[in-house]
Amino acid sequence: MKYLNVAILLMATSLVGLAQDVKLIDYATTNQSGIRVVTPSKHIEYIYDKFIGPNEGGTKWAMLNGDGQMKKAGEVGSYIAAHSKLDVTNEYPYQTLQQIWEPKPTQFQFLLTGIQNHFHLHSKWQDIVIDDPASPTNGNSGADAATFSYSDDKIKNTTTWRVTGTLFYDLTVYSNALITRFVPSVYANKVTSSTTKSNVDELVFRTSFETRDSRNYSLRYGAFYTTDSDFKSGQYGGEVEFEPFKNNIRLGMRNTLIPGQVNIVDIRWRLYGHVEVGHIVDTGGNPLISGQQSYCRMGPYAQLELFPLPQTFDWRLVEKTSFMDDEKINTGVRSTRLFSTELDYLLGPKKNVSLGVSYKKGRDQFSAQEENRLDVALGLQF
Repeated sequence: MKYLNVAILLMATSLVGLAQDVKLIDYATTNQSGIRVVTPSKHIEYIYDKFIGPNEGGTKWAMLNGDGQMKKAGEVGSYIAAHSKLDVTNEYPYQTLQQIWEPKPTQFQFLLTGIQNHFHLHSKWQDIVIDDPASPTNGNSGADAATFSYSDDKIKNTTTWRVTGTLFYDLTVYSNALITRFVPSVYANKVTSSTTKSNVDELVFRTSFETRDSRNYSLRYGAFYTTDSDFKSGQYGGEVEFEPFKNNIRLGMRNTLIPGQVNIVDIRWRLYGHVEVGHIVDTGGNPLISGQQSYCRMGPYAQLELFPLPQTFDWRLVEKTSFMDDEKINTGVRSTRLFSTELDYLLGPKKNVSLGVSYKKGRDQFSAQEENRLDVALGLQF
């Protein structure tokens, strides 16, 4: 039972992110009989490094003198006494302790870890650049959340449901001076309203790659297939985007507005060029899409992010304004332009839940359906 208690404790600690990359094997030695064991002093050091040290800032400790050793041994003894009856004054075989402190994950835990490490949910495809190149821990505060909203207009007697988000899989295929990732994704933008002219229905499948120099640029490229939720319409093609980073002008990297001054606002802006070449297979009855033909569109995307009073709000209050302009190169298709602005407050210890208000006006990228709406929405990202 004591082993089970410790195992449960270990799994719970891992889930909340306290356990560090500390391996028991690094604390084991081989005794005169050729058996791999963990001595009492090494056992104490391992437990402290893995479970107690991170609570004090993640720093490792060294037994420089007797007093230091006694202090750490006392803390470990108190920790063990609170969670099990394991006697850290005894020497144990390595395999025995490994079963207690580092149990093999179950199939469900293995699957859950894979989902957490590789699947991400955000607002748009461009958020595959999920971290701030200047500070990867900025993470969720730099990406847009997938949003879910419902409105009931008693004056116009209309109801509206809206879901907007991108689910993508992140797999690093090459990592050296340049990082290349395979990032297939599914983007959904669905608005269902009792007023049919307000409906929006766009579903985009992408098989994309990103090649990034983490301090200078992100190059995104790949194929797409876009349709609607009933799979009536169809377009396929390819697209390329280039996004530069430049820290001293806050391009792609979050930083204070005026260095060396009282920090009242952090700022980051994004600017990238977009080119898409596609072919319309079926309009699916959408009068906004032309008949079977090939097309090319290109143009810029710009986004400004402001984090007012970042220390006060812990970078949780975020205002974002963006503009997309995809101009047609050939006739027969529409240019698509979309302006959006939103104010969000990020919730939760990992800032992966948001509550916000947003406004959009313009046309969506592929369906060319018109947007002109104000939403109050709950957002989720991971």
